[in-house]
Amino acid sequence: GEPPTTSPLAKMGTPMSEDRSLQKIFRIVPLKDKHKLTITWPLPSQLDRWRGKPHDFISHLIGHEGSGSLLSYFRSQNWATGLSAGVGDEEQCSSHALFTYSVTLSTEGLQHWKQVVDATYQYIGMLRMYSTGKCWPRYIYEELKQIEHVGYLYSDEEPPEDAVCTLVENMAPHLKIPPSRLLDGTDLLFEFDGKGIHDLLDLYLLPSNARIDLSSSTFGKYAEMDSSIDPNSNETWIEKLKIYDESAFVNDQGGCSMFDPSNWKPQIEPNFQTIFWCSNVPP
Repeated sequence: GEPPTTSPLAKMGTPMSEDRSLQKIFRIVPLKDKHKLTITWPLPSQLDRWRGKPHDFISHLIGHEGSGSLLSYFRSQNWATGLSAGVGDEEQCSSHALFTYSVTLSTEGLQHWKQVVDATYQYIGMLRMYSTGKCWPRYIYEELKQIEHVGYLYSDEEPPEDAVCTLVENMAPHLKIPPSRLLDGTDLLFEFDGKGIHDLLDLYLLPSNARIDLSSSTFGKYAEMDSSIDPNSNETWIEKLKIYDESAFVNDQGGCSMFDPSNWKPQIEPNFQTIFWCSNVPP
């Protein structure tokens, strides 16, 4: 018979639920000394939008580093040293996609991470204004199209076995990539997808559809904390997720958000042994 045109996993949806992930703040003890803010928005699968790749258009703007960009503003405030945004190859499948936005914070930026989040949503609001009212400047699409074209032309040559795997994956019927585009369909832009951009900004890149991860070595040293917590204790299982009240969880002083981990018992995620605290995003 004819091959299925819909993936059997398409109906599974996102793994991020409201009771365990969305509208939550996870403070995480990292393995290395660093401060990092990550916002993750679950999206519908973007595989069938291979011609316009609206998520690439948005990540190009949010991840921009020039004048007027988010990173330029954060650097001027001495809050951040780096920023990345987008849907990675391993963050999309036939059931969902994950748009990840990560900011490498300075020590001062860690104290002002809430202002970083506020500025991010203000910037997304500006993009939403262009998407719903004003027209997008044509040069943005043309610039991104050229960047992806140059990147494709001068990309490193894949080993033959990897190239075959990529080709076979692109032949999946639910992707609807024609034979003539099996080699470049996932890498290049072929059309401007204004509706796709509008839908992502208007329906999904929202505070109510986001998970916030705040990772900092100021929360503790993993090597020291790991030995002091019993991973077999029921209190540490993520199935027994304890969610704190954010307003009682932190001490806001002069616009700075201060968290004292010694006052709160952490939990351990059983699969990767991640040490964390969880709280609700305040209304």
